[in-house]
Amino acid sequence: MRLAAAAWLAHAEGDSALALEMATAAALLDEATGKHPRTPGSLLPPRELLGDLLLELNRPGEALAQYELSLQDAPDRLNGLYGAAQAAQQSNNPKQAAKYFERIVGIASKQSMRAEVVQARDYIEAL
Repeated sequence: MRLAAAAWLAHAEGDSALALEMATAAALLDEATGKHPRTPGSLLPPRELLGDLLLELNRPGEALAQYELSLQDAPDRLNGLYGAAQAAQQSNNPKQAAKYFERIVGIASKQSMRAEVVQARDYIEAL
């Protein structure tokens, strides 16, 4: 997690290349680290953080691939699903975006007013 945090610090300081290098290293290190089944996972999966960084760097196709990898290990995480939906939408892939927005609506409380859930509902209603 320190490496992932350092990646975001590098990004904030304007060094996108170093940020991507560090975020990728954090994701690979996380995947290589064996976890005991009772050990809690990351607060924010490093691969998801890499997707967030790529999305912020306007690389939605690459971001989508990272979110999809993260969702394999950490399914139904709101941030991962929302990031994947945003990346798919920005990649002009409305079917893929709808898939992720529908999943958000499926797991969210019907009363949820979180911005991500509201946007997901609005997207699906507009189809």
